[in-house]
Amino acid sequence: MKIAVCAKQVPHRNEGRMDTETGLIKRGELISVTNVYDLVAIETGLKIKEQVNDAVIDIFTMAPQRGREVIIQGYSMGVDNGFLLCDNSFTGSDVFATSYTLSCGIKKVDEYDLIICGKQTTDGDTGQVGSGIASWLGIPYISNVSKIVSVDKKTAVFLQILDDIEYKVEVNLPCTISVLKEVYIPRMPTLTLKLKGKKKKLTTLNYEDLTKCDIEKIGAKGSPTKVIKVYPAPVTEKRDLIKINYKDASKLILDIIMEVDDNE
Repeated sequence: MKIAVCAKQVPHRNEGRMDTETGLIKRGELISVTNVYDLVAIETGLKIKEQVNDAVIDIFTMAPQRGREVIIQGYSMGVDNGFLLCDNSFTGSDVFATSYTLSCGIKKVDEYDLIICGKQTTDGDTGQVGSGIASWLGIPYISNVSKIVSVDKKTAVFLQILDDIEYKVEVNLPCTISVLKEVYIPRMPTLTLKLKGKKKKLTTLNYEDLTKCDIEKIGAKGSPTKVIKVYPAPVTEKRDLIKINYKDASKLILDIIMEVDDNE
């Protein structure tokens, strides 16, 4: 069984470093980490591998060279192979172009039985890459997976949550799923796997390697989403914590509200 997991780096925290001309995050200036939802996707693949004989897990990430860190982290958790989609032509991709490029990379490498994505990313927060990949590949997509009931080489059964209602879904493979954060707690890498992961080779795929990838559908050029205006989120100043009883607190809050009303 062949399993593909899609993962990416995201800013460690919102520091407001954005290019006001292009609307892109200045990722080179930020501390980046693997998206927490994608760690759950990796763990999901590993859990399935433990249940299915001869299962192999490949991890895909589309990023500059520093995106290698995502793959190395995947290796340290137990992933078998890593593929870095890295090319200047991929820069500025929105969810449409990202899902298309990832689907091209996936098709280039192998025919996968199961593709796993995290529910969303903490930077874009669209939650649409998984469905986009499934659409480009022409395979079923199951969102909001809350539990892996069973998986074999032909079919899979999942629990899916939609509008607070849990459904049991059976689907023929291949398919793509996006998993909720509650599915599994990502494992802590062992020291042995960490050391092996740093030495393990990965495969870099550029645009020329993706032989059937349409240049008109990648990067900023292939992204229908256009940023009109961008500005950093305001940073809250550090405030002193006041410890008082509820009566004094309510009076203080009322005084602040009255002061605002008077100023207006």
